[in-house]
Amino acid sequence: MDKTLILLPVLFSVLIYGFYISFKPIDVNDFSLEIHELKDSYDYIVVGAGTAGSVVATRLAEAGEEVLIIEAGGSDILGLINPISLSPAFPDLFKTEVDYAYSTTEQELTTTKRNFFWPRGKMFGGSGNLNAMMYISGSEEDYNNWQREIGEDSKTKWDFDSLKYIFDR
Repeated sequence: MDKTLILLPVLFSVLIYGFYISFKPIDVNDFSLEIHELKDSYDYIVVGAGTAGSVVATRLAEAGEEVLIIEAGGSDILGLINPISLSPAFPDLFKTEVDYAYSTTEQELTTTKRNFFWPRGKMFGGSGNLNAMMYISGSEEDYNNWQREIGEDSKTKWDFDSLKYIFDR
């Protein structure tokens, strides 16, 4: 067996451990959100400052709209100082005050017919922050199949190449 293949997992483990110990434990109660004076009216109110809500609020604000964003969870000032998303210890946040800690309904199609833990972030950045910013933009072939289903000549473009700029933004 190639020695490189044997050493790679060891080197990876050492790197992760070194990265892990470089972070101090997180106490989310040590951080607060700066409250700005509320206006009498807003063009839009975005409920939830998770991944999608933050993007929507940003796009509206960039377009010159007055936006109020409301988040049930606390401020993630950590995102500016010691990002949760970079810490290999992010699972330590599961089932804490920054996690709604949902469970799925019983999954009939599994062999065990059981419920699954479904962590959902309760903080600015939402589940994307809680789950270490892991995401999957989807399979290129899925987008291309959707385009074929609605028709290649459709004005609505769902093929991967037409949507790629959104993922890259």
